Amino acid sequence: ISLFCLKTFLQKRGWSACWAINTSKKDHKLAEHAADLERKIKHLLQATQAKQVVLVGHGMGGLIAAWYARHLDEEKLVQQVITIGTAWRGTKMAIFGGGQARAEMLPSNPQLTDLVPSDTISTSIWSTDDPWVIPTESATPEGIHSVGVESAGHFEMLLSARVFRATITALTTPLGHHVDTPTV
Repeated sequence: ISLFCLKTFLQKRGWSACWAINTSKKDHKLAEHAADLERKIKHLLQATQAKQVVLVGHGMGGLIAAWYARHLDEEKLVQQVITIGTAWRGTKMAIFGGGQARAEMLPSNPQLTDLVPSDTISTSIWSTDDPWVIPTESATPEGIHSVGVESAGHFEMLLSARVFRATITALTTPLGHHVDTPTV
């Protein structure tokens, strides 16, 4: 639901195979969310006859996409991971969340230290004004392309034309070659 506007934006610009996937089961850990995502990716690839996907995730959805690409993508089905407002190295705000995955989002969680997919192009779109990613540096881990967007809060990024343009840029520049892959 949260990426519906971005999905519509991309579809109107030629990415016809965009699917929005809800992964917000509070009782799941990141690894369990990623396993659910794997089933959905395989269904999408079968439906579109594509060879790979681009994963775009907001907040915890970005961590789930990165977890899948890093730990479960043995078949190299993910061409690229794009995250929006994602605390790659955890957030202090996780203490206010519920569910197992939220607890895994604490900065002290060692599972987040090796989350950057080693063989997958990754882009983090983030804002210093995001009150959910604390510290802000958590959104910009080493090894991935970083795009800062000014004056955008966590949920504002879901409606931001600047974030939408940054996503298009990530999909179409040499850093993230666009190869008509479905976007999840």
